[in-house]
Amino acid sequence: MKYDPVLCEQLLRIQLGNKFATFYLSPTIQKDFMEILGDNKQNDQASKEAKYFSMAFDSTLDVSRKDQTSQILHYVMIDGDKVTVVASFVNFIETKGKSAENISKIILKKLEKDRNDIQNYRGQAYENAAVMAGLRTGVQKRIKEINEKAELVACTNHSLNLAGFHAASVGVDSLFWMCGTVA
Repeated sequence: MKYDPVLCEQLLRIQLGNKFATFYLSPTIQKDFMEILGDNKQNDQASKEAKYFSMAFDSTLDVSRKDQTSQILHYVMIDGDKVTVVASFVNFIETKGKSAENISKIILKKLEKDRNDIQNYRGQAYENAAVMAGLRTGVQKRIKEINEKAELVACTNHSLNLAGFHAASVGVDSLFWMCGTVA
């Protein structure tokens, strides 16, 4: 709380029982805020001027145990001699069904809704689960069947996170082994 005085003040009001204060902390209003921010980002003029994109989708369970997939858009902006790579959070999408077919449909429907032509994508990044990154039937394969130029970029952060999680679940000795040291 020492890092965010505004949030600290808001939480203090709640604790003191100020019945007439508006707090905007419910999951419903937070979801509404995220949708508004996502919709606003889609209207961002800079992203409309870019020609080629890369997409990243990653899912996680929210506090209500619903699977939420975040959508990140990467694009390059060229202004004279200045080249800038931009990564923008777009939105959360509630994901129902965990099959590659279902997730692919969700992604394609979202890109269509955002008026982003799948043929302008040059990259796709996902967690390294087989359903997403699988070479035969994964989401990346299904997207490549539509646009062969949308190359998969493996997400090394997910791999490192999974390795650390696995090592921690089997014991401290594994962490030392991973780091090349002896306990």
